[in-house]
Amino acid sequence: MLRRRSSHNRLRFLLCGVDFSRHSRAALRCAAALASATGARLTVLFVDDPLLVAAAARQGRGNGGRKTRAALARFVATALKASGARVECVTAVGEPGPEIARFARRQKADMVVVGTRGVGEARALLFGSTANSVVRHVRIPVVVVPLPGRTGR
Repeated sequence: MLRRRSSHNRLRFLLCGVDFSRHSRAALRCAAALASATGARLTVLFVDDPLLVAAAARQGRGNGGRKTRAALARFVATALKASGARVECVTAVGEPGPEIARFARRQKADMVVVGTRGVGEARALLFGSTANSVVRHVRIPVVVVPLPGRTGR
């Protein structure tokens, strides 16, 4: 059970990094539960690959940002059907780990929530490269959420 913290230590702003994977869906659900329990604001951040954004722009598909935001909104709505958490969806372009850390610092997040691994090349690792990067580059608590029902090895 989560207890409310004192006002000077209260969670006010949670950041959840997602990549549309089932791992990030689990992280998003955990972040929404934390936000609901503490009254914190929740921002969901998807970081787009700069090479893919540039390639789309060269092919005349420069509205990819709008499509990405729409896809993110659908992902969040589907994952959080009736959570009651206040959620803001944000997209950025860059390398996911450093961009999540940069956004957390810039926005003064109180906590970051990410999945154990996503859809990147580090797929075979238990602790993905994005989660590892975030843990190393922020000075606030980071919750790394495994898939539900998984047990340690």
